[in-house]
Amino acid sequence: NNENNNLNFPIMCESTSRNDIVWGSNSIMRYICRQYDVAKKFYPPNIPQIDIGLDWSTSVLSKHIIRNNSKTKINNNNSISNSVVVVPASIENDINFFMEHVLGKQNFIGGDQLTIADFSVAPVLFELRKNQKVNLPVSVKLYLVRFFGAINLPFNLRNIFDT
Repeated sequence: NNENNNLNFPIMCESTSRNDIVWGSNSIMRYICRQYDVAKKFYPPNIPQIDIGLDWSTSVLSKHIIRNNSKTKINNNNSISNSVVVVPASIENDINFFMEHVLGKQNFIGGDQLTIADFSVAPVLFELRKNQKVNLPVSVKLYLVRFFGAINLPFNLRNIFDT
């Protein structure tokens, strides 16, 4: 939707009514899972780790990545890219919280099946690992391997395990 011209977050509008606008990645995912039967399996009820994971991803984990729009540049192929920098913060403590209180000993956030929380958390963890050079614990790397395997996304294990 093009109504979001000057804003830095996604929006979704299902009709022409301004009352039907949903904004923010996690809110959009929750909305889709509540509205459409095919997506309900990704947001099962009564599993608090899913909402904790969603909120943790946006309020805690994402603070370690800043997209600096003031340094926007045009690449050779006329596409726009933003420089990305890491906020020096206690990423280790935040990741340890994730492992102990959100993921625990489960395969995915909320159990043995993928949930919308995994789609919110895993890409940010991968971004921190790959582009921000954060050394993730082996247990988090194994979670990323399970996530990418579950969505059948081809990837190179070196991107996760090389230091």
